[in-house]
Amino acid sequence: IKNKKTTIIFELIKGGCYGTCPIYSISIDQNRQIKYEGKRFVDSIGTYKWIMDETDFHSLISLIHEKFTLDLNKNLKVQDLPLTQLNIKNTFQIKFKGTCPKEFKTELEYIEMLLFKNAMWKKRN
Repeated sequence: IKNKKTTIIFELIKGGCYGTCPIYSISIDQNRQIKYEGKRFVDSIGTYKWIMDETDFHSLISLIHEKFTLDLNKNLKVQDLPLTQLNIKNTFQIKFKGTCPKEFKTELEYIEMLLFKNAMWKKRN
């Protein structure tokens, strides 16, 4: 049996600040598996995995194709704002500190909702 490598389609990484900003990452692969890693200042510390609903997955894919097709760096010199990094299909990277750029604020909030929608907060390895 071959060990197939999974391809991460979308990854969201939230970095720290000087205060209690949540630090975590969440990603989804081509098999609809979501992997969440909570590090600090979040309710769930550790690694958790669950599967995204198929309909939600197709919504996510079309939204990514529509809105997230560029590299972007915004506001990175600011000291005490949390860094957010998006990695899209190993092709594009978006980084910003503080508030999400208005160009895709609504879409990113929707993607986050989809990713966390059926979260299974049982510890898995």
